[in-house]
Amino acid sequence: MRRFVTAALAVAALGLPALSAPALAASPERDVLLHYATLAHAKYEDSLVAARSLQNAVGRLIAAPNETNLAAAREAWKVARV
Repeated sequence: MRRFVTAALAVAALGLPALSAPALAASPERDVLLHYATLAHAKYEDSLVAARSLQNAVGRLIAAPNETNLAAAREAWKVARV
């Protein structure tokens, strides 16, 4: 349901009146839109996880500055960059 709402919001934001909710009931456009919405959701979720990991690693580095924590923070930064 959440993905459908995301897809519906994407349609509204793009201003595609031909793809209104009734028209999306069973159509190839709906499948494509839901596919892209799923991909976007997954990418943003991955970014959030990486950002939180980076935040935790930097917090550990600030609390206890040492080579191990510095290396962990650097690695978390590399992962979050992607």
